[in-house]
Amino acid sequence: MPGFFTDKNGVVRPLNGKKSKSGAVVALAAAGVIAVGAGAATGGAGASTAAVSAGSSTGSGAAQAIRVRAKSSKDSARKGRHDEAWRRMSWKSVKRLAKQQLRCGPQSYGEVQQFFLRNPCKSLDRMLVHLTDDDGSSLAVMVAWVRMPKTTSAQGLRRLADKYGTGCVTPVAGSPKPTGQHYASRRSGALVVIAEAEPVSGRPTDEALNAAADIAAQFPPP
Repeated sequence: MPGFFTDKNGVVRPLNGKKSKSGAVVALAAAGVIAVGAGAATGGAGASTAAVSAGSSTGSGAAQAIRVRAKSSKDSARKGRHDEAWRRMSWKSVKRLAKQQLRCGPQSYGEVQQFFLRNPCKSLDRMLVHLTDDDGSSLAVMVAWVRMPKTTSAQGLRRLADKYGTGCVTPVAGSPKPTGQHYASRRSGALVVIAEAEPVSGRPTDEALNAAADIAAQFPPP
């Protein structure tokens, strides 16, 4: 089971290993691509979309550009400016599907589901976004906003969801199966946000997928 640490932005990141819970992942890249929560790298300004789509470029100028660009994208995401956030990454949102639930137990699995049975949530919002870049590569981003009754139960949920093999919130129907390799989470009071990204077509890089999850985790609830 990988160890984790919390960075200066309050994001849980793994020290190494993979988290295939449909929730957290990646090996910490030696060139400084930081895995988010369980797997997202923050990234990039100025990278061409060709560089974003041309395969893994950890440690390269393209990866650095993604990290810089993602920083400004996260600023837009925190303000709820979805299209602007993706546009700063030179991505276009081609499809967005949102769904609201009042019960989290039926919309989760594994130990996370057992947690919800003991600690019911107040509400659950989920979103699926399909993104494309200028080169035709596409990726899917899945986000869940879980509102718990108390900060303490939110802390417990995030702690559990970020661990290896513990399950997670089930994505919206039609989402690709999460591998947990591009994962980010954050907590604000009693709110827990979980985001994952998966490739759909073309060759989006790990840096791009990690950045997508990291950005999506910053969006406020719908």
